[in-house]
This record gives sequence, structure tokens and C-alpha cells, in this order.
Amino acid sequence: MKQLLAPAAFLLITLGSCATHPAQDIGPKAYAAILNLEKAGKFTAAKKAAQSLVAARTQALGPEHQETLRARLELGKTLYFMGHHAEAEAELKKLLPLMQEAFGVEDRETLTCQSTLLDVLNAQDKYAETISACRRLIPLQTRVLGPEDKETLHSRGTLALALGSQ
Repeated sequence: MKQLLAPAAFLLITLGSCATHPAQDIGPKAYAAILNLEKAGKFTAAKKAAQSLVAARTQALGPEHQETLRARLELGKTLYFMGHHAEAEAELKKLLPLMQEAFGVEDRETLTCQSTLLDVLNAQDKYAETISACRRLIPLQTRVLGPEDKETLHSRGTLALALGSQ
């Protein structure tokens, strides 16, 4: 338990006390702390940590900086894991065009954002939208990431679930 609390405490203290801290220096530790909180089922703390990271990066780097966008993606994932699907959907739909612009349509980060959005849509029983989005995303993932990549396979699984649920 101490291993989970130490990174989380580091993240919250660092972000809460010093928003001008060089945001790129804390990235790996911040993401590890959020992931550890999620793995421990401490989603409320993970959400707070992700929101703090977004706020710090927005203040230090600007709202459209790649590091800020990465933090927003992490927040969207955390919201999804918490079951806050409508909130995750709204965040990811706002985030996706920004990521496409900042990273490019074929970047792994952008594709991960789209894949997470598929999961969120499917979790809300929005099958027609999920299927349509899957049919656009899977060929792109197959070409860019490869047919056996875990993200490509996950999207194929999401498509199968949505088709089976209609």
C-alpha cells in the first residue's frame, strides 16, 4: 500500500503546490501514480490526480500543448474506468480533434484516444455509433500499427461486441 501512496502523494503535492513546475519533468512519475491508483481501485484519487495534472500542464504549457493533451487523455481514460461514461465521452470528443491536429491522425496517442472513445460509446450502448467509428478506425490501426497490435485487436473486439449487441 505504501508503494501506491508514495507516488500519489508526490503527484498531488507537486501539482498542488507548484503549477509552474516544469510539467515535462514530472510526466512519467505522474502517469505512474495515476496508473497505480487505478490498479488499486482508487479511482476518485486517480481522477483528482489526473485533473491536477491537466490543470498544471494547462497553466505551465498551454491548453493545446502535447503534454497537456496527453494528460487530458489520461483523465478521459480514468473517467471511463470510473464508469463516468458521459463525462468521458464529452472529454474525449473535445480532445480528439485537438490530438489529431497536435499529433497527427496516424499517431499512436491519437489512435488510443479514438480507441478509448469506442469503449466509452460501447459502454453506453451506443452501438450504431460504435460500429461506425470502429469501421473507420480499424483499417487505420491495421495500416499504422499492424493487424496484430493490441490496440487493433482491442478495436476489433469492440466491434464484435457492438455488432453482437445490436
